[in-house]
Amino acid sequence: MLFTIGYSNRSFKHLLRRIKKYQITRVIDIRDYPYSKRFPHFSQENLQPALATENIKYQYLGNILGSCPYSETNMYEFNEKISEIIIQSETENLVLLCSTGLPYPTEYNPSGCHRWWKISQYIQRYCPQRKIFHILLDSTIRSSYDLDYYNHNIDFNGNVWRN
Repeated sequence: MLFTIGYSNRSFKHLLRRIKKYQITRVIDIRDYPYSKRFPHFSQENLQPALATENIKYQYLGNILGSCPYSETNMYEFNEKISEIIIQSETENLVLLCSTGLPYPTEYNPSGCHRWWKISQYIQRYCPQRKIFHILLDSTIRSSYDLDYYNHNIDFNGNVWRN
């Protein structure tokens, strides 16, 4: 299965609890820059060995799947990595990691992060049978399809509107 997760300003233990709850076997770091001055426990040099002690693999792909815009030349790499992730998620539980944990408009809506607006949307468009689950800060999950409905019913001020 394929999940996404953000760590926000939480502890490593909080992240680990959420990862273990869904039996994640590999964390794929998709941050443009895999370090944090404010939360050094989420810097690649600390995060990778901490996950390894829990028998969770770490892979950095932010240089390919990060939030920066892509040129035509590296779009090929993007497509290739997304394809690999989709295939790997058929046999193991993977999570795409980013720092955004409290994206706009609420913590229950990861649509403010490129995990949703770039990667999840891309996968849904080209591989609609593949479900992607977003692990929220309270450890619950929402599928991208749920978020699509949710996002189309909230304005930019966070107010819910009805059709």
